[in-house]
Amino acid sequence: MIPFPDKGHIQDISADLEALRQLAKDEAPSIGQILFGEHGKKEGNSLRFEDRKVSLVIQGEKRGIYYDYVSCEGGDMFMLIGRQTGADFHGQVDWMRKYRGGAMPQMPARARQNQIDNDATRAAEIKKLRDVEALIRASVPIAGTPAETYLQSRNIEAKDWPDCVRFN
Repeated sequence: MIPFPDKGHIQDISADLEALRQLAKDEAPSIGQILFGEHGKKEGNSLRFEDRKVSLVIQGEKRGIYYDYVSCEGGDMFMLIGRQTGADFHGQVDWMRKYRGGAMPQMPARARQNQIDNDATRAAEIKKLRDVEALIRASVPIAGTPAETYLQSRNIEAKDWPDCVRFN
């Protein structure tokens, strides 16, 4: 027969859970960054993650509450830990205990993927900007180019075009 825990043991567990919940609320911005693998965008009293799809309240009475506008689900920090890590309640408590102990919990696979996607998006945007800059540098005014010849064939004078209209 498994012995039933005494009242003092249950109170200890309850106090530990309450302390973990309070820590999760207090550390919501840092925990959100770990769970999502990105800095949230500050909007009012919340941080927004995943292209503003998820809101995490970091100030005020509802601090530590999240809401996912895509799935229409939300909850407290433990539920957010579960959402991001796939952990059940015991796993969520273990995650918070590791966080409290200074052992940085591993970034969830979903957050790692978000970070990879964000890095890839940034790299693609930088490449596009460099390509545009190269096109601008290589372009020349219309005068003396095939563009001028085409415009003349349509009875349009190239001299009427401003220098910002260029040919490449």
